[in-house]
Amino acid sequence: MTDYNITQITTNTNYWFRDPFVYGIIVESLDGKEIYGGTRLQVKAKETLLPLEEALAELDNKVLSIVEQYSTNGTGELCGLWNSKKMSGKGYSILLTRAAIARASIVLARQLNLNSLFVLCGPYTVQLAKSMGFVAEESVGNKGTFIYPRPDLIASLLTIKDLKQLKSADPDQRNKIISLRKQPKQKRVEYGPKGQIIEVEYDLRISNEDTF
Repeated sequence: MTDYNITQITTNTNYWFRDPFVYGIIVESLDGKEIYGGTRLQVKAKETLLPLEEALAELDNKVLSIVEQYSTNGTGELCGLWNSKKMSGKGYSILLTRAAIARASIVLARQLNLNSLFVLCGPYTVQLAKSMGFVAEESVGNKGTFIYPRPDLIASLLTIKDLKQLKSADPDQRNKIISLRKQPKQKRVEYGPKGQIIEVEYDLRISNEDTF
């Protein structure tokens, strides 16, 4: 995050690297030589706080009870989202975030038997998240928004409360997510906001040993 001059993120550490409840998702070239972006899906476990809990509890302690409520039926957080700076200005970052990261996280969450999923977004990704089925968690903060991680920045906490049905997702995105659930290894042509066309090869399979 230092490339983007954002250094006050409380959870910007690598403690999660060996956490068995964390799943990494990366977007890379077919030859594996270039990594374009990634994120992680962190499953809520009793022993640890989700990054959003660490970040927001001091701003509104109701965050802890909300996460605890959802954890009864399995919940987690999509966090640590990043895109390579070399992708900036080309329109590919939005395409990759939408196609290969957000959808992938939702598909993996269902494979892990989660029924809900949180994400903490900056203003530039809120609408993208909503298209995937996330809705504002208005019971905390200022109707789901927080001044974080700096006084001049706003973050929004959103939740998918029905990972199985995805009733709040845009129909087109919902259909694509369901297709990936049925066939987690597939090739798909994706279209960017500037008319870019790129073929993405998904492989979202998780072994049975990795599920809960």
